Amino acid sequence: MDAFIAEYAKPNKPVIITDVVTKWPAYKKWTMDYLVEKWGDVVFRAEAIDIKLREYARYAANSNMDESPLYLFDKNFAEKCYGIENDYSVPEYFAEDFFKVLDKNRPDYRWLIIGPSRAGSTFHKDPNSTSAWNAVITGSKKWIMYPPNILPPGVFTSDDEAEVTSPISLMEWHLNFYKEAQRSHPRPLEGVCQAGEIIFVPNGWWHMVVNLEDSIAITQNFVGTHNLLNVLCFLRDKPDQISGFGNSFENCRDIYKTFREAFRERYQGVLEKIELENERKFVNKNNPIKSTWDKIKNNENGNENSEVKKFSFNFEFEDSNDDSNNDVDKRR
Repeated sequence: MDAFIAEYAKPNKPVIITDVVTKWPAYKKWTMDYLVEKWGDVVFRAEAIDIKLREYARYAANSNMDESPLYLFDKNFAEKCYGIENDYSVPEYFAEDFFKVLDKNRPDYRWLIIGPSRAGSTFHKDPNSTSAWNAVITGSKKWIMYPPNILPPGVFTSDDEAEVTSPISLMEWHLNFYKEAQRSHPRPLEGVCQAGEIIFVPNGWWHMVVNLEDSIAITQNFVGTHNLLNVLCFLRDKPDQISGFGNSFENCRDIYKTFREAFRERYQGVLEKIELENERKFVNKNNPIKSTWDKIKNNENGNENSEVKKFSFNFEFEDSNDDSNNDVDKRR
């Protein structure tokens, strides 16, 4: 746990973890057939439509000709499927979940994701400057990621990132921009999250995800110590971009004040401590802060101790003086 915080959470660095999902009951029993048998008549959200799971399963099994297969992405699965929460648990690495202080007024934060191969999501940043974890139960997913300050090829935004324009489909981006991404400097981080693995998506990172095969996954967004200030700044400075709160608040500008006050009441002194540490970090001129990209490129904080071996690093990037791919060691 301490290694994860020091090596990945605080530096805001992606990582794939291999020692969690394989211990879940879901990993041993979740298949499309199983889910349909249990909850086939439950209506789920699949992009812009509502559809029974058994009907979606039939569609997914015959979607080979679809360029952009319909993606099931449902935020209310736990309420709809009695007992499904017993099949998985939030990993200890992501146990901090500060939006809990808002109780029923918290934003949308967890989703069941089901889709055939080629289904996925185009480049985006996760909402409200939250971080996320994404656990693959079956199948595998290809991830392409850029740090917050590097705009992916083919993606265009307004100055405040309130408006994002990108290719309509994943395949369109791959056909028109993937080669450009491979030639660019720096290159994106790329990795495959296999069944039984879970990826940490740091706040602010651009990411695209595509199923390499039929897949079932769980994902959850969260606020921890490492990104609390980012989330507070987002809620304060970009109220027009806040999402997921539904009708919980009449005015988005109230969300920042309500969350900050609720957090300070529940965790007395914690916010002040984090703010003080952040101020010290930036005023310490004798120890300048390196960017997350620099840390990844330099592979800083390399460690061979037993705790770090729980993590798997299968992202790759290109060195500025080398045209070949450099695979980062995969540790277990």
